[in-house]
Amino acid sequence: MLDAGFEDFSQIALTTDDRSASDTLRMGATDYNVRRAMEAGLPPEIAIQCVTINPARHMRLTPWVGSLAPGRFADVVLLSDVAALDIAEVWADGQCVAQNGRYIAPVPAIAWPAWASQTINITRELVAEDFAIPADPGRQTMQAAVLRPFHWADDFLVETLPVQDGQVQRDTSQCITKFAVVDRYSGQGRVGRMFWRGCGPSTPDTAVGCSVAHDQHNIWVVGSSDAAMAQVVNQIRRQQGGWALVRDNTVLATVRYEVGGLMTARPAEALDADMQELYAQARTIEWMHEPTYSKNWPEGFPERLCFATLTCSPWRWVLVAPNPSVPEGFVNVQTGQTHPIVW
Repeated sequence: MLDAGFEDFSQIALTTDDRSASDTLRMGATDYNVRRAMEAGLPPEIAIQCVTINPARHMRLTPWVGSLAPGRFADVVLLSDVAALDIAEVWADGQCVAQNGRYIAPVPAIAWPAWASQTINITRELVAEDFAIPADPGRQTMQAAVLRPFHWADDFLVETLPVQDGQVQRDTSQCITKFAVVDRYSGQGRVGRMFWRGCGPSTPDTAVGCSVAHDQHNIWVVGSSDAAMAQVVNQIRRQQGGWALVRDNTVLATVRYEVGGLMTARPAEALDADMQELYAQARTIEWMHEPTYSKNWPEGFPERLCFATLTCSPWRWVLVAPNPSVPEGFVNVQTGQTHPIVW
C-alpha cells in the first residue's frame, strides 16, 4: 500500500486471523503486526492507530474504547520503547493485567458444559476398512480423482493408480497418498476418502489428523496406511478434539483442543509445549511435498491442512463428510456437481 502511494489509513485495521498460540508466543499478536507495519515504513502513530481507534470506530465502540478520554473504559497499553513497540504494561478497565510481557491478573475458571467439551460425536471405533477404496472387479488399475492442498483449478487431477487385493492403492512414486474427512457431528462416523497429492507422510504406517478443519471442522486425516488413519481418528475421538500423530501402531504425539474440538482452556504456554512435542515428533517423519497454487504451502509437517478443506472461493472441488446429497463426499462447491473418486 505504501509503495502504491496509499496515504489515508483511517479505515485500515490490522488483524491476527488464525495465528496459533505458538506463533503468538514467538512473534506476538497485534503488536507483531504493528512492528511489521513500521518496518515497512508506516509512521508509528499511524500503525498504532490501525489497531486502536480505527477498529474501535469501525465496530462503533468509540463511546467506550479507542481513546484516552473521560467516560471511556481505561484500556491502556504503555510502551517503554515506541520504535520497538516494547510493551511495558497493559491495563484493562483500570486494572493492571500485564507487566513485561506476562499476564498477571487472575484467570477465571470456566466450567465448560458438555455441549462445548464433548463435540466429537463418533459412536464407534473406526477400522482400516473405513478408509479402503474398493476397485471394480477384475481391474488391475483404476482412474482416480486426485486433489492437492489448495487446489483451485476448475478441474481435479486424474491419475492411474494400482489395484491390489481388490482395493485402489496409494502411489508414493507419484507423491499420492490418501486423505479423508470424517463426520464428527451425526454419530455415524461417515468417512469421505480419496487420493491427494503432495502432502502427508511417506513414512510407512504413519498418519496425522486434526479436528480443526476449516470451515466445517470435521476431522481430517492423511496417512500412508488405512490402519494408521483409523488409529488417528480414534485417538482424536477419545481426547475429544485436537491433533494426533501415529506411526507403527504407536501414538507419537497428541494435542488436546477440549473446547469445541477447536480451542483449549489451558494457558498458551501449556498448549505450546504440546505443540512443540508434536513438531519434534513430526520431524522424525518423512513428508511428501509438491508445490501447489498457494505459495504458503511449506515443506515438512503439513500443519496448514487445517485450511485445505475450506468450501469458499477460490475452492472448487473439495472433499467433505459424506451426506445424502454427496454420498462419496467429493463435490464442486461452486456448482454442486459430484463425481466418483475412482472409476
